[in-house]
Amino acid sequence: MRRLQLAASRYFAICDSIIGACHAAGFAPSISMASPQISSAANLVSAGFGVAVVPSSMRQVQVEGVSIP
Repeated sequence: MRRLQLAASRYFAICDSIIGACHAAGFAPSISMASPQISSAANLVSAGFGVAVVPSSMRQVQVEGVSIP
């Protein structure tokens, strides 16, 4: 099972786009948590709670144990 954690409320349009892209790729994401703040999402990833989809501007933020390609 693949896990996807979104760094936004499910009501934002970007979330619908990401979920649609997952469906187009052949899987339905299992969203176990959502974070109202992008920085909180990075900290959740660092703590081992899965992965997050964040904007490229997060590359400037250094969070131990988190890699943003």
